Amino acid sequence: MTSPRLTFALAVVVVLSALGITSCSVDSLTGGAANTTSYPPVTTPQPPPLGSWKIPAGFPAEVPIIDGRYRLTHQSDSIVLSVTAVQKAEVNRARTLLEKAGYSRESVLGQSTFVGPKYLITVTDDDIGYGMTIVYRLSPISNLPGIPQLPQMSLPPLP
Repeated sequence: MTSPRLTFALAVVVVLSALGITSCSVDSLTGGAANTTSYPPVTTPQPPPLGSWKIPAGFPAEVPIIDGRYRLTHQSDSIVLSVTAVQKAEVNRARTLLEKAGYSRESVLGQSTFVGPKYLITVTDDDIGYGMTIVYRLSPISNLPGIPQLPQMSLPPLP
């Protein structure tokens, strides 16, 4: 046999649970509509400018790039070219073009980096919701500490 106190406590828990389940819903508290007046207005992020179909004038002609829409920016001493209107598979084609042009492929911190006579180039892909973007980052070799310049010298032909 159970004590009257335990029976009463269980009855109170059951009644309160039933009331909570049936009468306290978000709709009954807000009238069926979400009240968001306490939140600041949120603006939808705008996509970056599409860019031009022509290669920008400030981009080095000796660096092969894939076709697309181009946006050229500068960050510190680096030249950054964003290429939009491309597919994800184009990043592999971009890397192959650099290798065929004589840039040596190295792995720097797990990222494919291409070393040429004038530039250290990284090629990455990114999709932030507005479509695929392939980004070329060119850093002049002369501005990178720890990467020595190879001396330019001419050797006479052997007899």
